[in-house]
Amino acid sequence: MSTAIRAANEAAAEAIPSDTFEARRVVKGVNYEFVSRKASDLTPQVKRHIWTIFEENMCDAYTSSTFGWQPRAKRKELFDPLSRFILVYAPPSSSPEVVNLPGSTILSGFCMFRFDEEEITEDGNTMQDVIYCYEVQISRKLQRSGLGLTLLGDLDSIAKKWGMKKVMLTVFKNNTPAIALYAKSGYSVDPISPSEFLKARLSTNTVAPGKQMEEAMDSEDDREDIDSDSDIEEEYYDYEIYSKVVL
Repeated sequence: MSTAIRAANEAAAEAIPSDTFEARRVVKGVNYEFVSRKASDLTPQVKRHIWTIFEENMCDAYTSSTFGWQPRAKRKELFDPLSRFILVYAPPSSSPEVVNLPGSTILSGFCMFRFDEEEITEDGNTMQDVIYCYEVQISRKLQRSGLGLTLLGDLDSIAKKWGMKKVMLTVFKNNTPAIALYAKSGYSVDPISPSEFLKARLSTNTVAPGKQMEEAMDSEDDREDIDSDSDIEEEYYDYEIYSKVVL
């Protein structure tokens, strides 16, 4: 683990956002509050509300994917001790599009990320410091409200503050709204994404790298079944890895 990642992982939640981070912001005419939290800071009730938004948005997508719907494993990933969150709160509302929190606020969405190392070459021998964004989730009826783009902008600023080289994320290939959002924010397919990797290595039967590959390919038999047939490529690689270089 690099010095930069160690420092970021040891920092208090309040120290993670950049100096330009504004806790209270207006996004498309609506007031929101943005709060930085570690997984260990979250109360059981807030965790339930985070899970409710995630499950509503992603259960069907995972169920129909090669990853499958594995709620226990996903909960463990979401609330891992190294997971960091930016939570988005809005004023109270009687509208059903948001999840109510105790007191005077409601959870409108969240971003979950970690400071990590990721390979930058096909052989995996060269690593770089990155923010890996696992989730950007907005309450269903608040999607296209500008919150997703705002959270991605916050990740850029956090990455710069802590000396990360990239922000990376994984997206299902059929999630065209999310892909459009990432493209708008300056993301593109990363060189270690399955499609890019296979262009160069398909003939060698090498399994594509990437943070979440092991979850998709659980057994040695799965790996042996990979060959150069394009149908096999589509069957196993229904996701892409996107990234944005931090300037």
